[in-house]
Amino acid sequence: MKLLSDPREVADAFIEACSWCERFAFCTPALDSELGKWSAFRALIENSRKLDVAVVALDGMVTEPHALAELQAHDALRLVPAADGSFRAHVYRFERGDRVRIMLGAGGFVRPGLMTSFEALMWWEGSALEAFAAQAERLIEKARALAHVPTREELSDYSEAWFAATPLRQEISLVGAPFIRGTAHDAEIPELEAVVEEREIRRAMRAVQEQLKSVATERRKQTVGFPGGNVTKTIHWSATLGMWALFDTAENRYWNAFGVARPDKDRSLPITVEVNPPLDGLNRKMGGAFGRDPVTGELYFLHRGRIGGGQKGIGQELFWSRFRGGVALREPDRDEPSRVVVVGKIGAPTFPRDVASFVHEVSRIKASA
Repeated sequence: MKLLSDPREVADAFIEACSWCERFAFCTPALDSELGKWSAFRALIENSRKLDVAVVALDGMVTEPHALAELQAHDALRLVPAADGSFRAHVYRFERGDRVRIMLGAGGFVRPGLMTSFEALMWWEGSALEAFAAQAERLIEKARALAHVPTREELSDYSEAWFAATPLRQEISLVGAPFIRGTAHDAEIPELEAVVEEREIRRAMRAVQEQLKSVATERRKQTVGFPGGNVTKTIHWSATLGMWALFDTAENRYWNAFGVARPDKDRSLPITVEVNPPLDGLNRKMGGAFGRDPVTGELYFLHRGRIGGGQKGIGQELFWSRFRGGVALREPDRDEPSRVVVVGKIGAPTFPRDVASFVHEVSRIKASA
């Protein structure tokens, strides 16, 4: 028996178990597939011929309709009405011959993200004859007995209600969104060295985009304004973070624009801050950069404090006079390090929240002017 405490470790264990087993079953209070893109859910569907039953609770309009439709198409879905939160069983049982693997925890079958409802799962492997294996099987059978095969009309009604409730879920997320920036932690980050190799910058930029896109609740075309004009581009909005992100490239830089205004098809959104690293090498006139911990090799998304917005008094001097924090960045062409802001550590589970915290801090600084 062991504890899986990393989201990637949990997903990898689930994917491997789906491939390993001859048959499996599970029950969960919530289900989300990121429209079928989540790797663990794809593994589930690819091995659906082995799936005996998937018991899912309709608890609090959390479960994604797309995921329900996929399981229904494979004749594996069973539903438990549990709007009162009374169904919390969360167990997966994989069987191969006389061996059994069990994953047990709290929360739902949802992709790793900002507000995933569990951070750890217990993992057990042993004989199908052992007491724990039998108990897990009885739990799933008890859940199956409480459930029913949903009708097409029932799933259609749920889907309609789910989409109708989307704006309300976003409002609730905004109320509880955490925007407290841990700038005190900046002091614990060692002196960083600038990443200047084109290939390394490109890889780091790809990782930033993947993490922020993974927590977006909406992707849409939107007009975005800036001093001197506007453009219509694809933005990624996160209701939980209260932030949108735009990713593009310009002649000599990556264009990463962020804002805190809710998307609106009838008006142009203002940019709160841009974090634009060069495509290659160094350019201190640009607002963004990447830094590397010379000891651990960990990568950081950085900002140089260059903010704008077309208003008098808003700029780098205002930023550093109001911002709490900053670290030293060693660059190959100068003796003295530059002062930069750690927007977030790339790959850390908290990265999307840290980026949002920085963007909201810049919004606060601009409002104070």
